[in-house]
Amino acid sequence: MAGYRLCRVRAAEIPFFIESISTNIYTIEELCFFLHNNIPLIDASIMNRELTRWVAQGLGLTKLSVTMEQALARQAEVSDFVMPVFREIGYLTTTELASFAKSLSEFSRLPLHLRLKMKGDALVRGGKYQAAIRSYRRIIEDSGEYNFRPEFLSGVWYNCGVAEMKLMLFEEGLRGFTRAYDLHPTKLHARACMRALAVTKPAGKFSEALEEIRSRHREDGFLSEELREETLEVVGIAERGADTSIPEDLTKCVQSWMREYRNATG
Repeated sequence: MAGYRLCRVRAAEIPFFIESISTNIYTIEELCFFLHNNIPLIDASIMNRELTRWVAQGLGLTKLSVTMEQALARQAEVSDFVMPVFREIGYLTTTELASFAKSLSEFSRLPLHLRLKMKGDALVRGGKYQAAIRSYRRIIEDSGEYNFRPEFLSGVWYNCGVAEMKLMLFEEGLRGFTRAYDLHPTKLHARACMRALAVTKPAGKFSEALEEIRSRHREDGFLSEELREETLEVVGIAERGADTSIPEDLTKCVQSWMREYRNATG
C-alpha cells in the first residue's frame, strides 16, 4: 500500500470522534486506515449509528450509510459492516481485502479473553492506558472462573502493570509486575518487578519488600544481587537525569500535560 492516498470523497466539516483512540477523523480514508490497522478495536464504539449518520451527512455517502445501517439492524457479522467501507473507495486491493477478511474472521473466532488481551495491547500501543487497563482487568476478574494458562495470565498482569506505571499508578503497577512474576518467573518479569520496587518503595523498605518476594522464588534466582545493583544504577541515572527546571511558559506546559493525561485516560 502507498504511503499517501488521494482523498476521493470530500472531507467532513464536522469530524467523527473515534473514542477508543481519542482521535477525530475527517475523511473516509482515515476511517479505512483505522479499521484496517486496528481489528481488535472494532467494537460498539465504532460500529454504531453515530458513525453511519456521519458517513451520510458528513461525507455525503448515503448509499454506503444505508448498507452499514442494514448490517447493524440485522446484527450481521463485523465484516458486513466494515467491508463496504473499503470497497466504497477501493482502499484495499483484492488480495488485501481477502487477507483482511481472513484476519477479521480469525479474530472473531478467538475466545473472549484472547480478544480482550489483543484489544488491551492495541490500546497500550496507542497510549490509551486507562482503556487498556479496563480490558486487562476484565480478564483478571474472570481468571477465577476460567483455567487460564499461567504464562497467559502473567502476560496480562505484566501488560496491565505497564499501563498502570504509565499513569503513575505505581503501587498498582508494582502489584501487576509482582503477580506476573509469581505466575511465571522470567528475567523480563524479574527486571520489571525489581525496578517497580525501586521506584515505589522508600529506600528503607526496598530491601525488605525485595526479600519478601525472593522468599517465594528461591529456586529461580532471577532476583539476584546483580539485578538489584543494575536496577539501583538505572533508577539513579534516571533520577539524576530528570529535568527539574521550571519551563518558561508554565501554563503551556501544564496544558500539554493535561492533554496527554486526558488522552491516556480517555
